[in-house]
Amino acid sequence: MPEFYDGFLSSGQYIFFRGKWTDSVNNTLFKVVFSQKIPYIYPVEVGAGEYVDVDFKDNGLFPESEETAYEIGIGMKGDALIYPMIPVNKYYNALEKSGYVPNLETGDKKYVGPFDENVLGMSFRLKEYTLADYNDIAYRVYGDSYRATKAVLYFLVNRLHIVQPDTRETERIISNLSDYVAKGVVRIVNSYTEARW
Repeated sequence: MPEFYDGFLSSGQYIFFRGKWTDSVNNTLFKVVFSQKIPYIYPVEVGAGEYVDVDFKDNGLFPESEETAYEIGIGMKGDALIYPMIPVNKYYNALEKSGYVPNLETGDKKYVGPFDENVLGMSFRLKEYTLADYNDIAYRVYGDSYRATKAVLYFLVNRLHIVQPDTRETERIISNLSDYVAKGVVRIVNSYTEARW
């Protein structure tokens, strides 16, 4: 689920996966024992009024090991609009009023839910979290211009080695979860299903 966070997780911090992830991860606390940031530059050429889907699994943005999570900071430069698709064929950002989902065929609806260079820039505050065997994600890159354009997606992949803490440590943290979150020790990461009710 795309969310805005300051900073990246590092060794010694915790991550709590809330909601429907995979069976082994649902509502579970993990400790980060190692982190490694890997830049990944992904140029996209897109025609005027056309789009290209950037599939995360097809492009190596999902880990293969169950002991690994990817925290992916996303930046963008270029004259394009970016639409998160989670799962792959469904727009993530939509309003509740009937019909107010992105529609690239109509003028006003194509501006419901996209990110652009002004929002994303190079701050890497927009984050996606991926796990092995989880639902795929795609970002639809739309050429919102009268001519063909080029956008560059910048992924800063924070490769996290995660382990479950022992029972006492888990109980101590879960019993005071809000305090640990406020102190920046724990990051709660919601499944995209948490935003659909």
